Amino acid sequence: MKQLMAIEWLKIKKYRTFWTIMLLFGACVLLWNLGVTTGVLRLGGDGINLLGSSNSFGGIWDTVTYYTSNFVLVPAIFIIIGITNEYQFRTNRQNVIDGWTRLQFFHAKWYMMKSLALTVTLFVAVMGLVIGLITGASFAYIGDNIEKLVYMLILCANYFGFALMISVFVKRSGLAIGILMLYCMIIEMMLHFFFLFKLKLPFLDLLLPLQSSDELLPSSTFNALLKTGKFGYQPPTLTYAIVSCIWICIYYLIARRRLMRSDW
Repeated sequence: MKQLMAIEWLKIKKYRTFWTIMLLFGACVLLWNLGVTTGVLRLGGDGINLLGSSNSFGGIWDTVTYYTSNFVLVPAIFIIIGITNEYQFRTNRQNVIDGWTRLQFFHAKWYMMKSLALTVTLFVAVMGLVIGLITGASFAYIGDNIEKLVYMLILCANYFGFALMISVFVKRSGLAIGILMLYCMIIEMMLHFFFLFKLKLPFLDLLLPLQSSDELLPSSTFNALLKTGKFGYQPPTLTYAIVSCIWICIYYLIARRRLMRSDW
């Protein structure tokens, strides 16, 4: 595994597109979360900020993980570019010529996906600590809602695994990115609101691959609506975490089967 990850790192460490995408992601996430938690970005009046702001670590973990989850499509796009480029420039074949098996090639990409998910989560953790220092949050309560970081890791792995699966099937970066955006921003969103508002059965989100992870990190406003009981039964958060992990395993099995059986 270490050798595969080392080779993948050699491929991307001087790849400008990778650093451009990740720096853009990091800058957007950091500036947005700083703006929200410090009150610079506001929505509402009379001392009310519907975007959410908090001077406690429990609230900070809620805020930074929720808003970062809205930007995870950016690194997911790199997953697509990194994999589809292997097909476009035939470097996947060169890997096999150099002695790799197809399974090793697939696992190298899978390890890259997991490493990127872990990196994003660690970035969020450090960002939360920095914001806590800036806002004067008490470190005595640093453990409040710390499980949100675990949910952040699961959400990233879910989105990135989904992007990897699309890449293995489509093999063209533009089309693959288009499919990812179409599904995430339109198709699944429509299904989500249909289950939520038309059927009033929010637990059916468990059937949706990415929404099952989105439910791990809901906005504070949406949480308040759920507590009113207006939308009916809401499964425990742990249920969404388990279902998200199942979806990640499904992506792995589908993508692996496709790659092992497809032409190179």
